[in-house]
This record gives sequence, C-alpha cells and structure tokens, in this order.
Amino acid sequence: QDASGRVAGFVTDPTGAVVPAAKVVITDLGTNAKTELDTDASGTYSAAALRPVVYSVSVTAAGFETVTVNNVKVDTARISTVNVQLKPGTVATTVDVSSEAP
Repeated sequence: QDASGRVAGFVTDPTGAVVPAAKVVITDLGTNAKTELDTDASGTYSAAALRPVVYSVSVTAAGFETVTVNNVKVDTARISTVNVQLKPGTVATTVDVSSEAP
C-alpha cells in the first residue's frame, strides 16, 4: 500500500477560463519543505508522493493575485483536491483561504 498522498486540482480565472503555466507551491506546514510545479495547458496540476500531513497550497500567475489555501490535509493513498480561482491583481497581493476537511 502506498504510504503517500496527492494534491491535485485546476486553476481558473474569474470567468472560469483555465490558467496555464500558473506556479503552484505546496508547502509541508510541519517541515516547511516545498514542492513546486506549474499548471499544464488545461490549467491542472498534480503533486504525488506527499507525506500524509497538513500543507498549504499557493498559486501565482502573472496578472493575478497570489492565492494561498491553508490547512490542506493529505491522507495516505488519497487525492486532496484543491481548485483555485485567481483574481486579477498583482502578485504582491495575497489572498488566504482555509481548507476544512469535508
């Protein structure tokens, strides 16, 4: 059995259009270890082999505010879905969002 989990999702703008090449940073809140990746042409991303702990997910793209989703819980052999909608603005502006387990 796989002892790791995964975080995946898609990134859109306010109109619902996908945002390709957005930078996604997944941070282990216990160790501060970072996993960095970009969204693909369809605005999706997926990070596998993550320890089953709590993370934050930050998304940045040119012309948009940075969005950070906090308290993303990753469970063993499960996919935690974190879809992000970016708002127009500058990267210097950060929006924090909390994720609660369903």
